[in-house]
Amino acid sequence: GGCRRRGAACCGTLAAGDATAAAAAALPARPRYHDTAPARGTAVSRRVRPVEAADLPALAQLHALCFPEERWEVKALGELLALAGASGHLVEDAADRRMQGFILDLILAADAEILTLAVTPERRRQGVARILLADLFERARCAGARGIGLEVAADNPAARRLYESCGFALSGQRRGYYRRGAATIDALILRRALLP
Repeated sequence: GGCRRRGAACCGTLAAGDATAAAAAALPARPRYHDTAPARGTAVSRRVRPVEAADLPALAQLHALCFPEERWEVKALGELLALAGASGHLVEDAADRRMQGFILDLILAADAEILTLAVTPERRRQGVARILLADLFERARCAGARGIGLEVAADNPAARRLYESCGFALSGQRRGYYRRGAATIDALILRRALLP
């Protein structure tokens, strides 16, 4: 069968792919995931849509909130999204269009990579990250990618649990990749195969 938009389940079918030099030139290509706080709240109707230029200030603000040690400015986000194969998607409330989270990724030939994933504090642990991942899995599969990879900080066990629950497995480590003030934290490299 053909590709179906929004048809993939998060834990359905995707993982290989190292950071590309092009992304590294645009901004520190350290894939991120931030979805750790307990969530409470009512169910909302959500939709996924591509990031637009007007969204970049809000993306930069949320990224800074989630990753204060590694802020990405509006200009850097715009340069990244202008690269071949790069895209950004966000989840928003269908009624009021408030952003709940976003993902930036690269899909190049057989490989896809998650560059960053962030969720607003009030929407954490409500499935927003899984919606973004499911959308990426389907887009990557439709583009012909055979795998997807990412890096996650070793001091972020919630992110690792999420990715492992979606089929990612540890494939390597980069020592001292992230900075936390004067300290450094290792990056764990996670990969998942994307089945046809």
